[in-house]
Amino acid sequence: MSEWAAVVLAAGKGTRMKSSIPKVLHKVCGKEMVRHVADAVREAQSGPLVVVVPPDSGEVRQCLGDSLEYVEQADPKGTGHALLQTETLLRHRAAHLLVLYGDTPLIQPSTLMRLMERHLDGGAVATLLTTRQIPASGLGRIVRDSSGRLVDVVEEADASETQRAIAEVNGGFYGFRADWLWPALRELAPSASGEYYLTSLVRVAAREGVVETVGPEEALEVMGVNDRVQLSEAERAMRERILRRWMLAGVTITDPSTTYIDADVSVGRDTTVHPNTTLGGSTQVGERCVLGPGSMVYDSVVGDECKVVAS
Repeated sequence: MSEWAAVVLAAGKGTRMKSSIPKVLHKVCGKEMVRHVADAVREAQSGPLVVVVPPDSGEVRQCLGDSLEYVEQADPKGTGHALLQTETLLRHRAAHLLVLYGDTPLIQPSTLMRLMERHLDGGAVATLLTTRQIPASGLGRIVRDSSGRLVDVVEEADASETQRAIAEVNGGFYGFRADWLWPALRELAPSASGEYYLTSLVRVAAREGVVETVGPEEALEVMGVNDRVQLSEAERAMRERILRRWMLAGVTITDPSTTYIDADVSVGRDTTVHPNTTLGGSTQVGERCVLGPGSMVYDSVVGDECKVVAS
């Protein structure tokens, strides 16, 4: 039995994207959102990785490949119901479960590892990733008692005015102890809409056992992408992260505000990237190159000490 398994929930319809493309397949810096999430999980833990998908999930399966496992949620009855669909596959394979959403491309492996570490060190039945956001509009509020203990997660639609003023919000990333999780999921009560939610599960956990919380390294890591506006916000944040990573690795980027480097691109040391340059797809750039100004390079290999100008 593995210490951890991970479940990525990717069965949502994503109607607010107004697209024929499954929401989790929309790209951030040239890479599908669900692939950002799956890669972060793989770096954080080596146990089973399961993706919950809708019945018509061929495109998602094609994107992620056969190196992970899939479970279908035929009848969309909420996030708690989606997680329950993985019980048959995972019940005897992992002591703890990491649960997250496929539309959160900014999550970092280091944050997932911190969540798992806090969960184990605290002996918790459930551990949540929480953060403070002002305004906290649209997100579930973390309710604590006078001692600071988490007692509830209240969705904004159900929150009182006092609760809506709470700045600490649920990030939507969870660690669960499996021997507690499966019975609790089966006994979970439906919401007024008839759906079963993970936030209701946290409420049960707060009554029955220890619930821990941990914060992300960056507040934006918990951002879920539900529409094209949020997609553009995730794109901007990811682009800044990618550019910073390459600059710290020895690449000169003379004008980050006009430089675009996709997530799967690699750039060698001492290469200089000039303004208005885009490196896309799976492009590989060697060392001591000069790119731009005004270059667009996609799915190409550029050797060491090459110049690519206005291409």
